Amino acid sequence: MKKSVRRSGRVFVWIIAAIAALGMAVLLGYGVWYYKASGVEQHGVELKERPGFRAVHLHAALYIAVCGQERKVPVNRGTALLHTHRDANRIHIEGAIAGPQDVTLGKFMEALDVPFGRDYVFEVRNGSACPDGQSGTWKMSVNGVQGEEFGSYAINDSDVIELRFNP
Repeated sequence: MKKSVRRSGRVFVWIIAAIAALGMAVLLGYGVWYYKASGVEQHGVELKERPGFRAVHLHAALYIAVCGQERKVPVNRGTALLHTHRDANRIHIEGAIAGPQDVTLGKFMEALDVPFGRDYVFEVRNGSACPDGQSGTWKMSVNGVQGEEFGSYAINDSDVIELRFNP
């Protein structure tokens, strides 16, 4: 008799554990669904969408090289929408936008007070000389594909943007 009571006690414990695990799975699933549906983004920041606007939270890498030497944009600078954190050359975009025109590379550089245009970045302009005396030009690529957009390029999540000045 004692053996069957002990066995039924174990079965009861397993049933309770299974019900608890199922309940936890349901709560976790509901939490994930609620998180995705509510507009809550990373870091607990709630981004409310408004008519004509959508909430974004994007990160992109920016690599700038002048005559083979890497250059950095300022850290912890910019606006609420377009900024860097403690990682130099890491683009962080977080907020409500009306469209891609709100998140261009030109607007990002402007938010950081970095001189930037089709033919210049920082103080280096097309035609400036590298240390070897040869004049260079700026070239841009995004995710390995050369482009000509420069300031008008609309930044996308996980982009790798390269700006290189070479002879």
